[in-house]
Amino acid sequence: MVVSFIELYLKESWLACYFDCEAHVNKQGCIQVKSVNPNGLKKVKIMLMELSIESKLYGPYNQTNGSPYFMLTIGRKEDLRKYADKVGFNHSEKVKKLNSVLNLRPDGTMVMRQPGNRSKINSKLAWN
Repeated sequence: MVVSFIELYLKESWLACYFDCEAHVNKQGCIQVKSVNPNGLKKVKIMLMELSIESKLYGPYNQTNGSPYFMLTIGRKEDLRKYADKVGFNHSEKVKKLNSVLNLRPDGTMVMRQPGNRSKINSKLAWN
């Protein structure tokens, strides 16, 4: 099946928004998403696979209230780099953490998505 440019762009944009809201870069340098919806995470995993980004689904785990949750993890450095290149974060703190994990831009510049454009732009962010 041939995926059109617009379909690919929409998937990348949707994933960027989803991961901006739901994911974090943990202390081990992995991107993780916690959810009570395993079917939703399976669909996210498929979307990532369509972009050649490998992820793993773990769980169920029990929350303190006893309800189950699941974790989707992007952990291999190669896949983290693909995520940064193809999807990326718009959230500045998450960009900073991911770039730190990938040892990118030691001069402080970060690769950020330009809204409405698949290309990346460099920008200096002020950290107060």
